[in-house]
Amino acid sequence: QLQQEGLGFPISYNYCSTRDSISNHAQAFHEFLSHLPAQASLSIVGHSLGNIVWRSAVGLLQKDDPSQVLPRIQGSVMLGPPNRGSALAKRLSSWGLFRLVTGQAGLQLGRDFDQLEPHLA
Repeated sequence: QLQQEGLGFPISYNYCSTRDSISNHAQAFHEFLSHLPAQASLSIVGHSLGNIVWRSAVGLLQKDDPSQVLPRIQGSVMLGPPNRGSALAKRLSSWGLFRLVTGQAGLQLGRDFDQLEPHLA
């Protein structure tokens, strides 16, 4: 439908949230965005942890944006963003099983959010 209306086309960006840190996911997303066609305008839709990865990627782009990604972003929609961390992750992060299930990113949304937050745009 978007292409038929001349509004471009959707690109899905997927990652395995439990396999790495938020900062490493953000670096990978930064690189992905930087390799999109230079004339492409962008609108970002994120869900849950993806919004934190997005905010971290914007923080990276604010420091280093040779491909001029930021000026091409027309908008961003955040669906269910844990922008203040996750209270549930904070409560469960002391459980060893929690890290096994959620990985480092889960800990970053919980007990380690204070260290992550300064790096988010």
